[in-house]
Amino acid sequence: MKAVAAWIWVVMSVVLGILVLVFGSTLLLQQFTLTQKQLAIDQFQDFYGKVKTICAEGGIGEIYYYKITIPESMRAIYVANASDTLPPDKVSDYITKSRSAVGNYFCMQFSDENLPRCAQIACYSNFTYIGNPSLKPTLQSMLARLGGQSPVYYFLIFVNKTNYYFLSSNAIQTIGSQGPSTLTTTKRPVV
Repeated sequence: MKAVAAWIWVVMSVVLGILVLVFGSTLLLQQFTLTQKQLAIDQFQDFYGKVKTICAEGGIGEIYYYKITIPESMRAIYVANASDTLPPDKVSDYITKSRSAVGNYFCMQFSDENLPRCAQIACYSNFTYIGNPSLKPTLQSMLARLGGQSPVYYFLIFVNKTNYYFLSSNAIQTIGSQGPSTLTTTKRPVV
């Protein structure tokens, strides 16, 4: 009887250990996801602040550079004409093909959210869609997963103030954090 009682304690200890491990892993994964999401929101707010400043104070013909890191949970960052406008259904194709839209609301949407988060700027912008470029696995995403990490996408954004009320932006996906420093300014010669 003592042997059976000892085995029951061993089995119960193993089951309890597995439950603690699963619960702890779930909490760590949720915390990691929330941290990634908060970092993406902070970068979006920083980028929005810089675009808002460029719109209000930037000189015509000046080009600004900005680097942004997008986690896999981010569906898209885009511009729209209203604060409740969702990105297109095939936004991942638009990101892959570097398509753009025109609007005066800078918006972001996460894959697990129904409504976008938008903020208005004083001028219109032609902005390239950025975000998770494809729902299909890419070499970059597979390498990140093999390394035990969640895929992260890097974009270098060029913002050109073409006139007082219009910004032209172009985003290029990069590998790693390549590109110039955040918000360097280059003056174009006036012709």
